[in-house]
Amino acid sequence: NFPLDLAAVEVPATNG
Repeated sequence: NFPLDLAAVEVPATNG
């Protein structure tokens, strides 16, 4: 999970 996940590997984290 990253604040701008490139391909939503696990779950759409934040997508800021």
